[in-house]
Amino acid sequence: MTNVLPVQTDNVKLLFAIHDSVANEFNPPVTFPSIAVAVRFFGDLCKKDPVISNHPSDFSLVWIGSFNCVSGSVISLDESQTVAKATDFFPAE
Repeated sequence: MTNVLPVQTDNVKLLFAIHDSVANEFNPPVTFPSIAVAVRFFGDLCKKDPVISNHPSDFSLVWIGSFNCVSGSVISLDESQTVAKATDFFPAE
């Protein structure tokens, strides 16, 4: 059965996690109202976090599903989607 995300409403937030390719694991997930807001937050974090800013090629922001704030249900994407890489926020050297 294919998971289909519900239409985004005020009650449904998108669920994202930062992936660390060296550790080969995801950080705990967080919610945002849209992909654009999540990418903006990730960009700001990349510049402030010393581990990410020193190793930007190791980190990416991944959309993993949605969270319904009223029912508490979580719906995972069939395939997670990378929406930004930390290297996107640093000039090429």
